[in-house]
Amino acid sequence: MVSGIVAFLAFLPLEPVWSAYTYPYLWGPVLADAAGHDVDGIHAGYSPVSTLTYGVLMVCALLLVHRALRRGGIPID
Repeated sequence: MVSGIVAFLAFLPLEPVWSAYTYPYLWGPVLADAAGHDVDGIHAGYSPVSTLTYGVLMVCALLLVHRALRRGGIPID
């Protein structure tokens, strides 16, 4: 399973993903906030796309933590 995911990611063209999604919605606003001004026309702050992305990542992280705690026999109450 893991080797299949690694093989898929190895052949995934990352440049279109970076230039169309990751940079303008996730990385660019961080750079603009650090610089204190717009960078490449990108404003600091959250957008609906970045908020949704961070929300999905948070839910995935919570599910993984919940699964790890259940497998470890640690009660959740």
